[in-house]
Amino acid sequence: MIDGSRRVLCGVYLMRASTGELYVGSSVDCKGRWRNHKVLMRSGKHSFRVMEIVARLGVTAFEFSMLEECSPDELTEREQHWLDKLKPTLNAVPLAGKKGLSGLVHRESSKMKTAAAMTGRKRPPHVGAAVAAANRLRRKSTK
Repeated sequence: MIDGSRRVLCGVYLMRASTGELYVGSSVDCKGRWRNHKVLMRSGKHSFRVMEIVARLGVTAFEFSMLEECSPDELTEREQHWLDKLKPTLNAVPLAGKKGLSGLVHRESSKMKTAAAMTGRKRPPHVGAAVAAANRLRRKSTK
């Protein structure tokens, strides 16, 4: 477990669910990142796999610990070492330095199944409005 001191911890961390499932991550501020993980869990905005556990067992089902401290320029290499060694099941992408699903490549068959499942489906009005607003903001920020 991470101590209560104010010292900033840069390194590789482990989130262990009471189910035994693991998530490995790295940060220049691991304590802040742990707080961010808890905020995402409580607001229902964490990854699907993590939210399944939160829905069943709550946020307290997760324990946070440091695997190792390292310098910021070693983060990606050391995170990859721990991803390869522990083979965590809660990481969406088993590649260090990849945020979200950026390293995930869908097969053509998966793309076709998704397209077929979505054909003819309409978004609820509130979702369409939210997507439109996000797109407007995105266009403004790139100008």
